[in-house]
This record gives sequence, structure tokens and C-alpha cells, in this order.
Amino acid sequence: MRFLQLISVLAIAAPIIAFPLPASDDIEYEEDDEACGAPSGILRPDPLPVEKSSSADPPKVPSLTSEVASVTTSVPTSALTSASTSVPTSGSTTSSHGGRIPISDPLTFVPFPTVGTSDSVSTSVPASTPSDVTTSDPTSKSSTSDSTPSAHTSKSSASDPTQKSTSVESSTTSANKPTTVPNPPATPSGLLRGVNVGNWLVIEPWMDDGSLLKGKFQGASDQWTFDGLDKDGSAIKAHWDSWFTEADVQKIKSFGFNALRIPIGYWAIDNSGTPYHKGAADYMDKAIGWARNAGMKVMVDCHGSPGSQNGQMHSGRQGNVVWQQDDNLQKSTEILQKMVQKWGTPENADVVFAIEIVNEPKANAPNDFSVSQSWAASTYNAMQKTIAANGLNKDIQIITHDSFEGPTKFISIAAQVQSPIQRTTFGVDQHDYQLYTDADNSLNQPAHIKKACGWGQDLATTKARMPVYVGEWSALTNICVDSNGKTSPGPGGKPGACTSDNSKQWNEQVVGQVRRYVEAQLDTYEAHSDGHFIWAYKAPGGWGLSNLIDVGAFPQPINARKYPGQCS
Repeated sequence: MRFLQLISVLAIAAPIIAFPLPASDDIEYEEDDEACGAPSGILRPDPLPVEKSSSADPPKVPSLTSEVASVTTSVPTSALTSASTSVPTSGSTTSSHGGRIPISDPLTFVPFPTVGTSDSVSTSVPASTPSDVTTSDPTSKSSTSDSTPSAHTSKSSASDPTQKSTSVESSTTSANKPTTVPNPPATPSGLLRGVNVGNWLVIEPWMDDGSLLKGKFQGASDQWTFDGLDKDGSAIKAHWDSWFTEADVQKIKSFGFNALRIPIGYWAIDNSGTPYHKGAADYMDKAIGWARNAGMKVMVDCHGSPGSQNGQMHSGRQGNVVWQQDDNLQKSTEILQKMVQKWGTPENADVVFAIEIVNEPKANAPNDFSVSQSWAASTYNAMQKTIAANGLNKDIQIITHDSFEGPTKFISIAAQVQSPIQRTTFGVDQHDYQLYTDADNSLNQPAHIKKACGWGQDLATTKARMPVYVGEWSALTNICVDSNGKTSPGPGGKPGACTSDNSKQWNEQVVGQVRRYVEAQLDTYEAHSDGHFIWAYKAPGGWGLSNLIDVGAFPQPINARKYPGQCS
């Protein structure tokens, strides 16, 4: 792509660690009388698998030549361990994130492990931490046990979001330039263990528990249509007041988490020419205060961008993708500058550690991935100018999603916007799901775990150069478990024997297999990224964190391991 050719002259000293990949014959695909049928169940609607971008006339993005400072290409040898200095240029269907480590420290990496083929499962997984569960703290530099690399698969729309499980867990800062910094910076000094607050400030109808889409709102497919029906804004305000409260923040804290990723739409700042109601920004302010009271961090996630970056319901408007058309990219940047003015203040520096500038933009037509890359760089520079001009938090991280192209694709962008001898405040976000492709839905659980163990390579590579987060991940795969404890692609098995069933109906073997997958992902993310955010706090069935904890499929405490060393 033209933009990547332009920046290829910049040499980047980013260590690439050659991890030995697990042998493909380590996986057994069982065939038995209880094998399950075609995938179904509740799947979060998301973008289709990406293809290589192509655009004859890509949208115009502000030139970087006047924005980007000259970049030195040398890296002190004291800053890096012996490693290859090449950066992969080929595309990938996987995505990963890099973690924050001081550049002055030696870069150490956990060896890339292999996965065994055992598909046996414990017949009992109590909700409370059993006496035989091991606990470890992967955030400690001395802890290397239970580490598991992770991998990423793009999401696609694969089911009807109206097929909901019935199990859902109920439940303006001044921009003036300050003279002092009243709070310590929120730059993470350790691993962030986070939760997404989905379906709150950006609604996702498939996550509704029946409290929102009722009466005249039953046909609302996204926030655009919902707000259009909600003429006076009273219904959306009632939802904001009830869906997520300070009591929920305290509950999440009690689960062992220390961070929140909170989606919000661009219309919270500028709703001109749309049916969207303003007011969500006030609730983001409240959530920041609640997080402060709980000692937690917040990533402000611009989940919906002008023109829709992906055409999915979670962008705010389902349908056409015109984010890179007309003046929508420039409008996105201007709104993000206002977001950093509002939430990137010194007063918020103890809580708000990052602003995510776009969520899951399509990489292929009508978008152009190279345009998304150049826009991310120019928007970072524009936000940095806003930060400098207004005395804002200079340590706040500016995060972009990787468009399911892989986080390493943004290492070169990070080198443009800051000196390569530093880890930058420009970061990248990867989302990991194994639910939305035919290939993923043909796997048994050992194969899913093996794939998750492969996600760490790109994460580790990216983490050496820039902040990297797994901004979304799920406990779910589409599998069933037979009476002998063997797994097969699902759903379609006996009631309670498949992950597609209501989580309250899962038998002990299904719970055990879900927990295996959860622990493998946690080990990977905690070894190779700056932090992870499960999707989501409140959602149907196995999509809901509270539901997973209730049935014992999510470790409590979070660093407890019933199945340690799965990737070793």
C-alpha cells in the first residue's frame, strides 16, 4: 500500500522472538456417536473476516510530513536483548498487543510453549477456589509459571442476535490549562485485568435482558434506531441510570479486576445531524469517579465513529460503512481531540490511562487499511498537540484497534510518531474470538486451546515496542462434550452438554472445558500483553462475566489455576 511504502524507509529496532510453534499433529479431532452438529447459539454480531484492502481512490488523510518529527533509527544496545531487528511485513489473520515495559530494562520473553493433546476433563469444577487450585501472579517479574501465549481471530456476523439466552446477570471536566497536576498519572505500572462495560453508553440489542427493547423499542436494531424512537430521550436515560452503577464497579473490583474499558459513541460529544441523544458523557464522568473510588483504571473507548467504521450495530448504526468518506475522518479526529480535552485532564490522570480512537474498523472495502493506519498516526499527532496546548496528561495512551490485521502492523506507525528508543504512548488493541469462522467452528477444545497458545507471539513482538492490549476476548468456543469427556465441534449435543446452552444448564464437564480455555487465554495475555478486557460484564449466558463466575468457569481469585501449564 502506498502509505506503507512511504514509511518503509524507517528502520525499526523491534526485537522479534522466534517462538517454536506447536506441532499440528498434537491435536486429535474426535469422531464419535455424540459428535455435535452445525454451530448456532448466541454469537455477538461482528465484522466479517477481513480481506486485503483495495481502493482506487483512498480517502484523503492529513499529511504526516508536517506532523511527524524526524525519527532516529538507532536503538541503544543496552536497551535490547540479542534479537532480530526485522519487523514482519506480511499480513496476518491474527492480532495481538504489546505490553508496557521500560525500554531501559532488558526485554525478556517467555518461551513459546506447546500444547498437549489431552482432552480429558475434571468432572467437578466448584465455583469457589478448590484446595487443589494453584495460584500465581503473572504480573510479578519472577513468575513464569502458567504462562501461555495467545492468538487472535477476526469476528464475523454468524447468528441472529435476537436468539438470546435468558440468563443475564441483572444488575465535565474543565479543559482549562492547569498549573499543577493534582493526581498521580494513571500510566499502568503493572498488568491491567479488565472488563468491558458493554451495552451501556453504546447499546447492543443482542445483549438486552428485556429491560430496554420493549414496547415501541422492540424493533430497534441499533442506537440510531432506538434514539430515533426515543423522542424525548427518557428511555435511554433510564437505561444509563440502571444498566451500570457504582455497585457494579465495586462488584467487578471484588472479582479481582483493576480496570474498565467503557465504550462510548462519538455522538456523546457531537450529535449534530443525527437522532442520537447527548448525555452519555456525563455518565462516563460518573464511571470515572466510581473507578477512582474503587482504585481502578479506565480506558475510554470510542466504540462508534462518524459514518460507522464497520457497519455493525455496535458502531451505533448498522448498515453502510462511510467512515472513510466525505469529511468523517476529519470529524473523527476533531471529536477525539475534544475527548482528550475532557477526559485527559490532570484531574483524571489517576484513572483514565487511555483513549481508544476507533473500534474494529473494517480493513477491506469500502475502507482502506493503509488509510486507517495513516489516520491513526495523524490523529495521534493532533491529539498530542491538544494535550500540549492545554496542559493535559502527557502520559495518556492513545490506542487504535488493529482492524484484525495484527498488532505488529502498527509497530512502524509507532516509530513514526515517537522516537524508536522509547516505548510510545501510541498503542494498539487486539480482539480475540474463536467463534466466527468455519475454520474455528470445526475445532475441538484442545485445538481451540492450542490456537490460543499461539497468540502470544505477535503480542510479545508488539509489546517490546509499544503498549498492546487485548481489548476484547471471550470465554466461549462452539463445542460440545460427550459422556466420556471428549469434545467435538458444536452445538447440537445433549442439553447442558454444549457451550451454546444457557450457562446455568452447563454440566460439570462443559464448565471444566470452558475454564480450561479461559485459563489458557489469561496465561497468554498476562505473560505477553499490557492487559486484557473480557467481553462483557453483563451479557447473555457465557458471554457474561458474572454468569461465568457463578458456575465456576472463571477462576476466583483471577490468578487461581485449576489447569496450570496448558501451553507448556
